Amino acid sequence: MTEPSLPGPLSHLLEHAMRRHGWLGRMYGARRWLLAGSLSPACAAPVSVVAIRRHVRPESPCGLFDDLRQDGLAFQRILVDIPQDDDMGAARLPDGHADIHLVIADAAPWYTAFNLGALCASAERIVFLHGAARAHPGLLAAYDEAFRTHPETLTARGVLHVPGLEDCACQVTGSFALREDTALWPTDLDENMAVRAETFFALGGFDESLIGGYGALDFSIRLFGRVPEFACQRHVPQARIALEAPEHLGLPLEPYLMQRQRAWLQLNDSLKRYLELYGKFWLKHTKEVRP
Repeated sequence: MTEPSLPGPLSHLLEHAMRRHGWLGRMYGARRWLLAGSLSPACAAPVSVVAIRRHVRPESPCGLFDDLRQDGLAFQRILVDIPQDDDMGAARLPDGHADIHLVIADAAPWYTAFNLGALCASAERIVFLHGAARAHPGLLAAYDEAFRTHPETLTARGVLHVPGLEDCACQVTGSFALREDTALWPTDLDENMAVRAETFFALGGFDESLIGGYGALDFSIRLFGRVPEFACQRHVPQARIALEAPEHLGLPLEPYLMQRQRAWLQLNDSLKRYLELYGKFWLKHTKEVRP
């Protein structure tokens, strides 16, 4: 059987990144799932933003990048699209939407898209964002300040806001709404998180066997096992994104909730009912450090 090939110069970029990070065993998965891609000349920036979009047309612009650009801070734009119809990936990708644009097959594992996007990152920090969301002003500046002011920080999470669902945000969106004076908290929000690239790759990135929904929480638990210091994971309430309606989550609300529940059960089972203890552990520490 002929081994599938990657489009254009992305093959060299991904192979080089996988060799550098010791991930070469994942190359076949990249060849299998990547439908199309475009690559612009490398740009020097302090942060790489990986935006993941699901069930959108790859030719549609990413408003999230426009929001971030208004803050005037340089960043590398990496867009990962997962269209509902794989035939969409055959179309020519538009110029200017992103510095690097990947189109992934709908059947690909959810966190494969995250990991492939991260492998394209050239900055020292990676910010993962929901590509269908809109960013509030100052998101990148808030993360930058958190990492500079607290150099012990390895990873941080922001806020996901869904208008009209504030009272049940935790249950409906899985966003784990926190008090704004919560300084330290596990990175448990896939849709809005930042991480030092070195830390991300050393831990193997996201677990691609997991159902979409709690990969960031799984990453947080593995990180705490490696570096059991509360100050390494931080809550940054000024880094906010908003989804204008539940359907912008990329799935109808009921299937989305069902997927979240399945993801929670899967992760909880793999950790032998450890999640509740992990949450209580952090809550106890948060109460101790809260002013």
